[in-house]
Amino acid sequence: MNKRIAKKKRKKIYEELIEDVALEISLDSYWRRKIFELAPNQKLLISYCCSETIPVYIRADIVRHKLEFYAYKMFGVQLGFDNGLVVFGFCSKEYPNIKRYSGNNPNVV
Repeated sequence: MNKRIAKKKRKKIYEELIEDVALEISLDSYWRRKIFELAPNQKLLISYCCSETIPVYIRADIVRHKLEFYAYKMFGVQLGFDNGLVVFGFCSKEYPNIKRYSGNNPNVV
């Protein structure tokens, strides 16, 4: 497979998985705690290299395709979320323009 096609296919995998990554990581208490502890816009790596902490639902795809994502906490940006929610951002490490956000209640860890 030529490199251009392989790169396009890899980008498509990231695009298909980013929604599930944002949802599953946002709901997982281990990851919620780690993200809430971050300084604003400090990035936390979610990597196939440390798969034991990745939620089961997304683990196989992340490991199989050797994917890496960043999670981070945002301030001052609502993006349509209710007031009082903390916004978590998620993006592909390889393709930073592939992003998703989730609104998170800081009282639930």
